[in-house]
Amino acid sequence: MNKVLKKAVAAVMAVALVLGGVMFHPAPNLQAKAKKVRIAKSAKVTVGKTVKVKLKNNRKKVKWKVIAGKKRIKIVKKSKTYATVKGLKKGKSKIQAVIGKKKYTCKVTVVAKKKPSVSPNEAKTDEGGYSYEVIPLMPPFNSYFYIKTNNPDPDSFRFVDKETKYADKGKTGSVTPTDTVFSDVKYENIKTKRVKGGYIAEGRETDGGKLSLQVGKVTGTHSVYNITTGETTIEKDYEYKDTKATVQVAGLKDVVDYLISTYGDSRKPYFDNLSGIQSGFSSESLYSGVYVLGEQKKSTAAPYYGLSTSPHVDQAFYIQSPYYRADSKSMLVSALHPMKCDSIGFPSVMMSVAKKLNSAVTVEWSSSAHYLVDVTYNGETRSYGGQGSGKGQGIHANQIKYWYSFDGSGGDAYRKRNLKDVAAMIREYSAMEVPKEPTDQPELTWASVRQTVGKEGSYVKLTLLTSIFGGSADGYTFMYDNGSTSEGFQGWGSVGHFSNAWYDGRYFNKWEYYYPGAKFEDTVETESPSIIMKDVSIKLPDDGKTYYYNYDAMDEVSRYNAETGVWSGFTTYYYDSGSQTWKADILNRIKYREEYNYKDIEDQNFIDACTITRDEALAMNLDANTDKEPENYYIYDRVTRPGTYYSAGN
Repeated sequence: MNKVLKKAVAAVMAVALVLGGVMFHPAPNLQAKAKKVRIAKSAKVTVGKTVKVKLKNNRKKVKWKVIAGKKRIKIVKKSKTYATVKGLKKGKSKIQAVIGKKKYTCKVTVVAKKKPSVSPNEAKTDEGGYSYEVIPLMPPFNSYFYIKTNNPDPDSFRFVDKETKYADKGKTGSVTPTDTVFSDVKYENIKTKRVKGGYIAEGRETDGGKLSLQVGKVTGTHSVYNITTGETTIEKDYEYKDTKATVQVAGLKDVVDYLISTYGDSRKPYFDNLSGIQSGFSSESLYSGVYVLGEQKKSTAAPYYGLSTSPHVDQAFYIQSPYYRADSKSMLVSALHPMKCDSIGFPSVMMSVAKKLNSAVTVEWSSSAHYLVDVTYNGETRSYGGQGSGKGQGIHANQIKYWYSFDGSGGDAYRKRNLKDVAAMIREYSAMEVPKEPTDQPELTWASVRQTVGKEGSYVKLTLLTSIFGGSADGYTFMYDNGSTSEGFQGWGSVGHFSNAWYDGRYFNKWEYYYPGAKFEDTVETESPSIIMKDVSIKLPDDGKTYYYNYDAMDEVSRYNAETGVWSGFTTYYYDSGSQTWKADILNRIKYREEYNYKDIEDQNFIDACTITRDEALAMNLDANTDKEPENYYIYDRVTRPGTYYSAGN
């Protein structure tokens, strides 16, 4: 067969194969080898970070494990082709992938976090032969700074912010070395407050950006009285002048702007946005900070334990101690946390947030709770407020655990410049057990007060706290043993008392103390007060029904005498503005049972006996003793031994 004929036959056969639906594939190369499984020989990871260790060409089941340095690394994710490893502690370690009987090992080196030489919030300048570096201690907050400088005199300079949005027109913000000595700071020179490489500085109304260096000098001093602590401190007077030197610092914020930018959402309706911000605020706020206790001393003006009212309308009483601490010391870890807010500070911040979101809103302090503000927007009013979490406390100097040395060492608390770490340190301090120092008299307890005044009750002379800023006077209240077995909490005295009520011819206002000169009719118009009566006689009806008091069978109710109908103890008649009458509290507590349901008492005679009409109240001469101070009482005024009884007749 010639070549032409061979080509023709081959072509015909090819066409026949295609038309017949048969496809021709060349035989596979059975000699090709599968790719080998390989693992990286080494990997590097930073403490707190992760790295992927890849296992190439593997399709089989694999078992990953750490075979060396288990305290330095942790495998956080596994697959057939890689393992994700997290660095825990500086050092060397190994991980291994096991496939059947074969083992593949990778060395993992964990390195320490690198501290940046200059962060976005740091800047430098030179002036007069001195260099300056301004570093916010808690970015993005504008409250505290670290100024690195070789200037030996902290009184000779400061930085001012002439373009800040936080200062009033014509005023400036500032960053000035602080004169405060912090107990948890290691100083190179305690006299000048110099730390390693510079000074701690306090910021006022700065928003960062361009800061201008000023040079200055001390021109004198002045005294400052702290109304909260009662202590007087001496502060320096300065005279400054401008220089041409400036530094550029990243933008900074106050707490209000931080909360709005972090937790706010302008797309939401006003109140939803405000509620979201409050929720975020609550998650980060602390009630108070920590400090180092000063020397324990005893007051000479008030040398005994005693009682006081609260300046807050929604609280009652405090136990007051004669012991106090003189010259307690601040701690930097506490100063750095910008959101330490008690029950006054928290709603104050929310007030500012509410106004900043919309200047047209109306914000007022709540008349019923000291920790709330009422926000009114478009005719709708909602309440906001609360307080930070935790308790804070004073500790002893030898209990300080975290030190600010500013040397960059591993134990330097300066390295923990963030809210989470600072809050964690404060909470740890707050949870410490602080040893108590001995005193020369036992603590006053509510149990002892209840025992003293008894179930019959008595007038009590105590201190009236008339203002959160420290106003006080002597006055009277009425207390009785209400059967409590609790010591309660400061501000909520665990004892029976009267609030916004008339008893024994005297008015006890919403702050629980006797208010001399009050007139019954006037208080009805403005305060809707209750009326308190003792050992009232209101007999239950004899109608065959089984009655219950607070869902207890009447034979279990010790205060009710079924024979006489007398309810022992104090009965409160609450004012009903609708009917302009007063209803005894027992009326709402008495039920009768019908099958499986409890029903209100229906006997009209009993209801009438539990009701005081306005005319009846006026005829009772309820303000007969309004101008007469009590003649018999127990003394808890902090000047006399607590529980001393006074009687005008003796």
